[in-house]
Amino acid sequence: MDYTNMIEKWGIDPPRLYALGFPHNNCGGRCVRQGMKEWLRLKQFFPERFTQVRDWELEQRAKGGARANRSILKDRKGGTAKPLTLEKLEQDNSDTQIDMFATQGDSYGCFCEY
Repeated sequence: MDYTNMIEKWGIDPPRLYALGFPHNNCGGRCVRQGMKEWLRLKQFFPERFTQVRDWELEQRAKGGARANRSILKDRKGGTAKPLTLEKLEQDNSDTQIDMFATQGDSYGCFCEY
């Protein structure tokens, strides 16, 4: 049974994150394995959640050592992966609006389970 048939048959409303275009409903939209687009979606719809994770990431980097150059995201432009902080993502995309109906990949569960 596919997702839409299940909703109709059971008469339930899907979780609101799906209605907002999030590809899964786990982690409250804060999956550390999601990409840039999903972090921007989180910032658009739940800015307080985005800010909480952004600030946590900055605190971890400020501790120095191995954490100093770590980030949740990676910039893979040019064929090399470089750390990309949520703060930098936010700065570079301050005027970006996400299409709430554009999703990619899994729309049933989190791929972190695998």
